[in-house]
Amino acid sequence: MFITYGPMILYDVDQMTQAIADGVELDEEFYYDAYWMTLNTKGTTVALREDDYVIMYMGIENPASVGFYEQWSCLGQYSEKVGTFHGTVFNYDYSDVLLTNNEVTRNADNIDYQTFYHPNYDRNGPWTMGASSKYYTTYFDDAADVTGMSCTGVRQVGAG
Repeated sequence: MFITYGPMILYDVDQMTQAIADGVELDEEFYYDAYWMTLNTKGTTVALREDDYVIMYMGIENPASVGFYEQWSCLGQYSEKVGTFHGTVFNYDYSDVLLTNNEVTRNADNIDYQTFYHPNYDRNGPWTMGASSKYYTTYFDDAADVTGMSCTGVRQVGAG
């Protein structure tokens, strides 16, 4: 797995829609600085098979508070094509409890144990889903013997 990331600008569609309805002028208060982070897998064509479920997980240590982590995961079903999939981003509470690789592996048979039943799962944490299918992609090239998947989380700067 490898990571790609970068800055972006978010806007709050619900607040903007209400402001327009109320006749409020849209200005910079409706836009937020944010970052996107994409988790990518890449391998040979035997690495992923049609309809495999893939979970990608990221734990990020806060450099200003050593030992505390922001964590999120993404779940999706792979398809042997160049295209998109329906991904879901799950948040975990910011804490010093790190969801380990062993725990991810042990619970891999049921996503609920990595999310809803996990003691640190947070439905409304700082990481959210990318708001477009372009953030959830599958890749398959039989001739080149390459397959892969990517999933993107978005985080508002300073939120959470």
